[in-house]
Amino acid sequence: MALLATEDVEMGGLNPLLPANSTLSAQYQAEMDLVLASWNALADFGNLILPPGELSDLGGLSLSTNQSRLDNGINQSWNLTDMEAVPSIASTNCWPPPWHHSTGVADFVNFSPFPTSHQSMSSLSPSSSSFVGSPASTVSLRRPPMAAQEWEAYKDDIWRLYMDKSHILKDTMQIMSEQHNFNATERQYKRQLTDKWGWKKNETESVGQLRRDHKNLKMANKKTCRKPRRAPINVGYTLKTVGRRGLDEELLHSMKILILSSMEEWNCLTLAGRLPVAGKGLEYQMALGLECITLGDTAKGFAAVRYMFRALEDLVRKSDITIYATLLLEIPSKLYDFEMDRSIHNEYFTHVHGLLEGCGKGNNSSIANTVRLMRQLTEEDVDQSQRCLLQLYKVASDAFKESKGRDTVDSIGRRIEAMKANGCAPDPSEAESMMIALDNMQILATSLENPESTKIMEYELMKIDLARSMGARSDFVSRCNGLLQYIMSDAIDDEWRTLEAWPLWLSGEIMFRLSEFSRESGDQEAWAEYLGHCVKRFVCAITFDEIWGEVLDARVMLYRHQLVEYWTQIGQMNTKVVDRHRRFIESSAFWKAAMREDMDAVGEICMW
Repeated sequence: MALLATEDVEMGGLNPLLPANSTLSAQYQAEMDLVLASWNALADFGNLILPPGELSDLGGLSLSTNQSRLDNGINQSWNLTDMEAVPSIASTNCWPPPWHHSTGVADFVNFSPFPTSHQSMSSLSPSSSSFVGSPASTVSLRRPPMAAQEWEAYKDDIWRLYMDKSHILKDTMQIMSEQHNFNATERQYKRQLTDKWGWKKNETESVGQLRRDHKNLKMANKKTCRKPRRAPINVGYTLKTVGRRGLDEELLHSMKILILSSMEEWNCLTLAGRLPVAGKGLEYQMALGLECITLGDTAKGFAAVRYMFRALEDLVRKSDITIYATLLLEIPSKLYDFEMDRSIHNEYFTHVHGLLEGCGKGNNSSIANTVRLMRQLTEEDVDQSQRCLLQLYKVASDAFKESKGRDTVDSIGRRIEAMKANGCAPDPSEAESMMIALDNMQILATSLENPESTKIMEYELMKIDLARSMGARSDFVSRCNGLLQYIMSDAIDDEWRTLEAWPLWLSGEIMFRLSEFSRESGDQEAWAEYLGHCVKRFVCAITFDEIWGEVLDARVMLYRHQLVEYWTQIGQMNTKVVDRHRRFIESSAFWKAAMREDMDAVGEICMW
């Protein structure tokens, strides 16, 4: 009686059992004799009688591959020394053994403990087996790891399939299995390709080179070296890694209370209504000041920051629900974008808390309590405060939804900002529900207002942001082009005076999103081109209506600085376009106002 459970090495990965009367090599026959001797010893030791149909009841048998090459081309054998796994032979589709047949000749049965692309999982389950006397087992085989030399031997083939021809991983695995008999699990592939070989798919060569040079991908060519956002984290992780006094947990709760209590002032809002936001544009004044400081122009930089700090004195007196986003989300997020002295974060929250106390809000108000907690958290751990800041967006979104019992413009807007801040894509079902909610709001607003109103167009802009967060490239680009065409953005180049201020602003926002999308894709030239179009449209909006200057002046100056720096670094510092941007920077009304007030109030803010 001979045990014939070997694996054929023909192309295609099929492993039929050899006939019982096959001619075997001496080496293979010796190995089979050793197997039989082992079985006899086990049976004698336990005083057992093992009929063929009960062989799978014996624990301690596992299948594992070895790398020995036998004379007859067989490259896998039974290994009785590995006692770790306890699989059932029935679950491997190679039962009954050849000697179970009365003819003395074994049928050809495919042996494969792992399903391939043309096999279903049901074909591998014990319940679907037609074999007799094979008890079911829930223990599965574990594929042994591939040797490093095997990976290196097929590295070029895997690169050709996965990187050059852009096959998805599953197709690459199937082709490697069929053409090269190279069988590794998906997890092994991912570990080898990403962790060990460092392959990054779907990125441009310039981005890949920046990654290899360990440069910042977000602003790699800028002296400011903006910090990339941290990896996505959830509230559970944040609360699990709380500070010594649990400040972050208290902070998230305080933010929720702030939204819920302040929303009582705005119960008149409809489904399509949106809360007013006070202080818009102040975050760009902070960003502009930090940009100038990092570029070495400290006089203008500190003047811009002090100009923003003076504006906070009037801002804190407004309703909490209208200022929380600017004070707690937008301005702090700009602080974390720059590699600055970390004491600046604590100084900012200390200053804001003092202003709130000075206007009578003090510790009794939710917003003052939230600012106090952020100040204490930055004293202990700035990184932890940044992680909490990223969660505040989602906390605000959930609070808005809870207060209305459904998604609102504000809840969806904060959720999109949370996804952008954390750099993570939304759950598909969540994204679909937000899209449906925006569609319903758009329909409702259309029935109540002019179809060309700003509110309806802002809903479409939110859909663009949502498509970008989802990573839907084609949907994102098509929505941008569709909205630009709808508001006649092409007319801005020649006949912009025929348009109103809000479509000029809206088209500039679309251009800015296209520029950010290009930079994330590694296309710096497209980033500069789109950002230039954004600046042009914002300037047109300011020229049409000076009120827009309060919101867009600092932002335009910031983008002009970034464009000048980019063109300088690529050797185009003396072009007409660069000179024009420099002239506008020097003659900006924002800089004149900031420098004039700074001269009148030197030493007013001692921290700067």
